[in-house]
Amino acid sequence: MITQQQIDALIEAIVAEIQQQGRGVETRGRREPPFAPTTGNGRELGIDLPDLTTPEARKRPWVQNPANPQILRALMATTPARIGTGRAGPRYRTIPQVLFWSDHSVTQDALF
Repeated sequence: MITQQQIDALIEAIVAEIQQQGRGVETRGRREPPFAPTTGNGRELGIDLPDLTTPEARKRPWVQNPANPQILRALMATTPARIGTGRAGPRYRTIPQVLFWSDHSVTQDALF
């Protein structure tokens, strides 16, 4: 069985190795990232993605080529259930699945 002293020594060795390699070294009480992604002109790199958590985005049907899009939207408006998420083979499409995981994690945080 490993002792607490051995665990502490291992942690200290790992932290020292990380600091020697320059990966996110603490300086003056704040943690510096090992690098900051930039564009070619020296500005910080940013990614502009649509916010999928807005009510409008959540009400969007993810079914590809529905037989009757108006009826699908009307049906989705009548229930809070997750319908119209579409399928990609045996699983849900990626975006509705990630939204479900996000909602589930928020619910777990609220409960526990």
